[in-house]
Amino acid sequence: MKKNKAAQSVSSLKIVLKYCICVFAVFTLAAITLIFPSQSANGVRNGLELCFRTVIPSLFPFMVISSFLVQSNLTSKLDRISGRLTYFLFRQPSCTGSVIFLSLISGFPVGTELVRQLYDSKKITKSQGQRLLLFCVNPGPAFVISCVGVQILGSQKIGVILFTSVTLSSVILGILTRFMVIPEDEAESVRITDNPRLSQSLVAAVSKSTNSVLMICGWVIVFSTISSLLQTAGLSEGFALFLDCILEVTNGCYRAVGTFPISVVAGIISWSGFCVHCQVMPAIIKLRLNYKYFATGRIICGALACVICSFLLNIFCPDTAVIKLNYDNISAKKPEFLPVSLGLFAMCALFLIGDSVRIRLKSRHISQTAIEIK
Repeated sequence: MKKNKAAQSVSSLKIVLKYCICVFAVFTLAAITLIFPSQSANGVRNGLELCFRTVIPSLFPFMVISSFLVQSNLTSKLDRISGRLTYFLFRQPSCTGSVIFLSLISGFPVGTELVRQLYDSKKITKSQGQRLLLFCVNPGPAFVISCVGVQILGSQKIGVILFTSVTLSSVILGILTRFMVIPEDEAESVRITDNPRLSQSLVAAVSKSTNSVLMICGWVIVFSTISSLLQTAGLSEGFALFLDCILEVTNGCYRAVGTFPISVVAGIISWSGFCVHCQVMPAIIKLRLNYKYFATGRIICGALACVICSFLLNIFCPDTAVIKLNYDNISAKKPEFLPVSLGLFAMCALFLIGDSVRIRLKSRHISQTAIEIK
């Protein structure tokens, strides 16, 4: 009895300590925001510009297409073909083959969102979804090759090497997860759903993608504001560089080039930053995956990416040195996708408003029907 009481007191103390730390962090951030309002506003503007230039144009169409393929079961034939390979490599059911492939080419939050949709439709169990979340967090080729490779490093070849390194590290981590033993929930059973109508699948895909993109943009703005405030904190250059590398992947890549070897940039991309971690947090919470396992998986994936990238660079680019970043070329570029982004943002708002109105009308109709029955 004494041991149980001691354990309960220790656990309650941990909860109180975590709560106090969170409250202190929130109030500290609020105070800094009030003290430095111009820097906070600048961070918000930078975050909005990043969303309009990069996040919405690159992610929203891909998320709609990927979600539509999963919702409509159009990839069932592909899943049947790759089913044996999927089970042999990752010990996952055949329905996850297309999701794993899409997670490798679609961009950071797309894979985890597709895993959550598979779990919601009862096509996979919780333990299968938890193992999928550990390696279905990958950057897309547009970001790694075009942004990091061409714009930052000035070499498409190195961008391809970075993308290959990051992809192979995720595949290796996925193979390692097949040996993980996660107890199944006995009350949980896998149910294969019927093929829905294509119109219903399209509506569901656009609605879910809209919510996901808005959530992603919110986290991008939050971390852009934090990064802007950290620049005014007078931190040392080394500590500021470390924070940029672990907080947000884009700023981390910008700051790392010219200081770290290119293989370290591959590790930063695989780690993906706390901004991406927060973007995939809804799927982590939905499937009740302990965050320390997810973070450990990201660290392992980053270490593997560093080793693989160093090996590939020694083979294909043996004379590659630390490449300097040309800030002038990047800063001179204007937002080319601003009109398209504004249109997509307005369309997202319309879809959300339409969903809200539809739910209200449906609830009103149900209440009127209940009154008539009485």
